[in-house]
Order: sequence, then C-alpha cells, then structure tokens
Amino acid sequence: MRLLKLMLLAALGASLTAVPATAKPARVDRCAALKGHDLAPGMGQRAVRRGTELRFCARGGAVRRLGGSPSVRGADGHLLLVHRRGRVEVLDVSTGRLGRVGAAGAVVQARVVASAGVVAVRRDAQGETLVVVAPGRRDVVVERGPEPVEALEVFATTASMLWRRGGGSSSAVLPHRAVTCGRLGGADELAGPGRIVGFEEVYFGCIGGRDAPAFIVGSTEAYGLDLATAQFSAGHGSWVLRESSESNQYHFGIDWTAIDLATGRMTGIASRSGGFCCPDGGDELREQVVLADGRVVAILDAVSGTGDRRSRVVVLTPAGDHTALDSTEPGAPKALGLRVEGDVVRWTVGDQVRSAPLPPH
Repeated sequence: MRLLKLMLLAALGASLTAVPATAKPARVDRCAALKGHDLAPGMGQRAVRRGTELRFCARGGAVRRLGGSPSVRGADGHLLLVHRRGRVEVLDVSTGRLGRVGAAGAVVQARVVASAGVVAVRRDAQGETLVVVAPGRRDVVVERGPEPVEALEVFATTASMLWRRGGGSSSAVLPHRAVTCGRLGGADELAGPGRIVGFEEVYFGCIGGRDAPAFIVGSTEAYGLDLATAQFSAGHGSWVLRESSESNQYHFGIDWTAIDLATGRMTGIASRSGGFCCPDGGDELREQVVLADGRVVAILDAVSGTGDRRSRVVVLTPAGDHTALDSTEPGAPKALGLRVEGDVVRWTVGDQVRSAPLPPH
C-alpha cells in the first residue's frame, strides 16, 4: 500500500512539473458561456431567446439555433416543449432533433417527461387522442375516443400516467424516448410475440419491428424493501401479464396487472398485502384469460385474516370497469377451469359447469 501511494505521488509530481510549453489552452464550454435568461433551467442545458431565435445547448455541447420565434412552454431534462409557427413541438437540446406534437389549436393538453417525451391530448372532429411524442421516435397512440380526456396526471418517477374518459378511469406506462425494440439486447423473458428484457433493475417491453417503442413495464428497485420482483407471462396479442411483489420484515404486497406492449395501457386485476404492520387482505389471482382488447377474465380468491377464501369470476377492462359473473360461498368448492369460447365464459364449481355471456366492451 505504501509503495502504491509513493507511485501515485510520483505520478502526480510528474504531471505538475512536466507541462510542455506548447500546451493548448483549455477548451471553452460554449454552453455555459451562453448568456441571458435561461428558459430551461436544470440538467446543464440552456435555452436563451435572441430576437426571433432560440439558442440552446446541452452541457459541453455546441450552441444550436431554432428560428421561427419559438416560445418555450415547458422543460424537463433535455426536452423542451416549444410553440412556434402555429405548431407544438418537442425539442431535444442535446441533439437538436424536433418532434411534432400537433397544431397549436389541436393540442389541448401537454406534459413534458424527460425519460418519455411529451404526453399530449390532440382534439379533432372525431374526439380526443392521447399520444406520447419524442424526437426521433414514432408517435405512441395510447388511446382514441369521442369523449374528452380529463384529469390527466403524469408521474415521471414511475413512468406512468392516469386519466379519466367517459366515466372510466384508465392508466398506462410510458414509452422510453430513446429505447426501441431494436436496441434491446439481452435475454427475452417472455414466450410470446412481444419481448420483455431486463436491464439492471428495470424491465423494458415492446412488440413489433426494430423501431417499435419500448415501455418501462417493471422495476426491481427496492426503495427500502428487502426484496422486489417482477414476473411476466404472455396474454393474447400485444397484452402481457405482470406479477409484481415487494416485501420487507414488516410488510409484503403482490400486484397483478395486464399491460399492452403496443400502447402502454394497463388493466388492473388484483392485489394482496399484509404482514406485521397490517392484516392480510385483498384478492389473489388464481386463473386468468387476457383478451386481445385488454379485457381480463379472472378467478380471484378473496384473502382475509379470518381465512375467508371465497372465489369470484370477474371481467375487468382497461377503463376500470368490473363485472362479476359468479361468486362462491366460504367453504364451498372454488371456481376452476376458466376458459373463454367466443363470447361465452365457462368455468366449473365442483361438478357443475357454469357459463355466462362475455360483457360487451
């Protein structure tokens, strides 16, 4: 160890004394030298108005210019939400690339998320469309509908969003602005048409060609927990089933969710929690059929501290609708053998075969 210290000191001394007379001057950081009111503070980027131009840059990068009298309406990370020439655009200050969100009169809501892009609502004669736009990536159309999108909430820390439409409440995970199917290396954890790839503590999911967007569909970051896991299985079409669990010495929780790898939409199915802090409760998923439109037909076992394990057959939708098809009493045989045949749901209770029509979507 002492020898190592002596070698480091010797190297340091050499670096201090052996400065050539022809050494070049230190490189000037033009981004830091860009003066004026910063319209996009934070993360080392700068954006300054100069007449009809926006001059912008990322830390250590070249200063670029954007004409057309742009107005910065939002910023997060290296992304700016810009209005100019009657359009709403998203600008990446690190690359200078632009993504078109829509005509200014048609974009009724817009939120910037550094990891995803701009979450926006476009309005036209047919209704409103919820989209996610990022420079250099094809737009992700999350949902279209005739009713307005209300109470839109975007959560950057969990890469997800919530909204209401037509009396229903929906949710979705966000696509990553820079990761596509073609850039996902590593082992595929999903036996199906889509792909699920784990990278460090994050799971990305996608379906389609090399330029198809990848969504952040799960995480195993513990955040004060002893253990956090995520497991995936194929549903129907672009939908997959995710089982997430977390635990520490005081608490455990399990959550089941269906996720669309094409749009990011989610269908909440069931959750169960308990532990030292609180009594065991919720529902446990035992059987499920995930349909191509995101509806989930499931058998749920109720869980309580009293040992009540009655089972229910339900149909759930991405809009949060819940339809009960059957329920068994405590101590009675459980529902088993769930299957969907066309527009009919079938299952058995004991030696009795039961069925019900699949509710319209």
